[in-house]
Amino acid sequence: MTDSTRESAKGLWHILFELKGSIWSAVLPFCLLNCTIMLFVELLAMGDVRIAFSPSGHGLMTLIVSFLVINKVNLAYDRYMNSRHAIGCALSACRELNQVVLLYTHALPPSHKKASEWRQQTAVRILDMMDCTIRVVKNTRQANYLARNVDVEWKTDDDPLLHAQALRMHLYTINDQIVSNDQDNTVRLEMLERMRMMDALNEFVGSYRNLLKCASTPLPFTLVQMGRTFLFIWTFSIPLVLRGVVSEIYSAMVFVFFLTYGFVGLELVAMKLMNPFGDGRHDLNITGMKEAVAIGIEKDLRAFGEDAKLTDKRQAYSRQKARPPLQNNNNNMYAIVEATDSDPSPHQTAGNLLHSTGNSTENVYHPMH
Repeated sequence: MTDSTRESAKGLWHILFELKGSIWSAVLPFCLLNCTIMLFVELLAMGDVRIAFSPSGHGLMTLIVSFLVINKVNLAYDRYMNSRHAIGCALSACRELNQVVLLYTHALPPSHKKASEWRQQTAVRILDMMDCTIRVVKNTRQANYLARNVDVEWKTDDDPLLHAQALRMHLYTINDQIVSNDQDNTVRLEMLERMRMMDALNEFVGSYRNLLKCASTPLPFTLVQMGRTFLFIWTFSIPLVLRGVVSEIYSAMVFVFFLTYGFVGLELVAMKLMNPFGDGRHDLNITGMKEAVAIGIEKDLRAFGEDAKLTDKRQAYSRQKARPPLQNNNNNMYAIVEATDSDPSPHQTAGNLLHSTGNSTENVYHPMH
């Protein structure tokens, strides 16, 4: 037997008896309850009290229950994989955006102070946007508020689309930020280059909308209620059917145990797959995915020659206090007010982008995290 065959056999048994992340702890009480019902029915039969259920009627009901359970599992699995695809696309778009930024500004070396600071601020904004996205999809109430304006009493200031708009303005006004007052290293991005950066950001926004849809849209209640009602009636009537089919009580209890495990277990698996944004073993490790992308962004900056201590940079660039959108005298979309050291405001999110002074436009938005 080869090593790979031994490992395969070992993995098979390991999976069968692995308890961490298993459905056994959730389904075992239902199995034991049904076995207890089977034993109770047998004791009644010994006292000449016979309770039975028609095997043919129960068989017809099996078709409906099987369809409802399998259909629900398929819906939950599709939702799980769609969520995985959406979070992967969103995070990949974030790293691609950072790489495109480095590519289009490669003519300005890290020694160019304005360009270096602009690139690092761009990376910080991307990380803040990813953090906000992860918080929203893991918080069902906030996702419901953003998607359908419900659970208003549980709302927070997190809104990834505000971060995206802040980043969009930051990218679009690049020429005003890194070229003005520095004619020694003049580089201006063409419109198509800026549009390419917008495309990468728009890809993130599209993936975020899919994530928000998955995080805020449950299965229709009528489908869930009907399926669960049929399932419980069918499952807990199994002892009444087997009483007239299997004469030996121990064999009947084994059948009851594993039939309950199969059908109720699939229902519980579907329930777990419906919301894959938690921290359990069966959930998507979206926090780990985000950290992997953050590490990748730091590696890209180091390869370019930038100082990539983004943790310190995020603290330094987050000294602004965001406020809701306002209309100022210059008709800017957003306005901000600087935070003072005596009035720190952590956990404030994006929403305020530009501050116009004279004829020049200076980007001074720094999202809190």
